[in-house]
Amino acid sequence: MAISIKTIIAAVDLADDLSSAILKTAAELSELFHARLHVVDVITPIKGFETLHAMDATMHNVEAHQKAEAERLEQLTSLVSKVMPLAKPIVVQGNPGEAVADYAKKNDADLLIIGSHQKGWWETLASGAASPELVRDAPCAVYVVTKEAARKIG
Repeated sequence: MAISIKTIIAAVDLADDLSSAILKTAAELSELFHARLHVVDVITPIKGFETLHAMDATMHNVEAHQKAEAERLEQLTSLVSKVMPLAKPIVVQGNPGEAVADYAKKNDADLLIIGSHQKGWWETLASGAASPELVRDAPCAVYVVTKEAARKIG
């Protein structure tokens, strides 16, 4: 029985030093399997407002947030076009682990490629690392690019 991989989702954080290695890995696996590649970045949504006074201030934040999301998509598109021009760049909103797992499920992903800094327990608790949660909740196989693997990829 052969492994059939038709859709690959690469989850990146543009501010993360593993993004390049994740993209290179995703591009190579996408070519190897002749698979569609989606590159996903997640932006945290704005929290709701509780009072009418806060609503006015929040509306200004919404505009700034929309601008930041558009800029992030532009950055992602530029980065992706250098590595894999046919890949689909997308920015989604939400909790990183949940948003990526949901996107993978909606797009019938066969493989999810993520990065992991392999933080200790205290670091994970303080920073809220998404990769353990994503590995647990993923609707498909997960390929994890570690810092050590990223050094080898170059």
